[in-house]
Amino acid sequence: MNYKIQLENLHCNSCKKIAEKRLGKIEGVTSVEVTMEDQTALVHTEQPLSLLQTEDALKDTDYKVTAFTEI
Repeated sequence: MNYKIQLENLHCNSCKKIAEKRLGKIEGVTSVEVTMEDQTALVHTEQPLSLLQTEDALKDTDYKVTAFTEI
C-alpha cells in the first residue's frame, strides 16, 4: 500500500530526516521518502496505515499532517 502525506513545518534537511525516521518506525512501514520542495512524504507499507498512526508518529515534533491520501 502506498500513501501520500502532506506535511507542514519542514524547514531543513534535519526536519526531513526526523520525519522520515519517525514515520519509518510505524509498524508495517517498509519505506519513507520525504520531499522538501512540496513537503510530502511517500510511504510504502505492508498493511493499511491510518491518519491517526501518522499523527501519533509525529506528535512530539512541530510537523503537522495536513493531508493523507492512499495512492
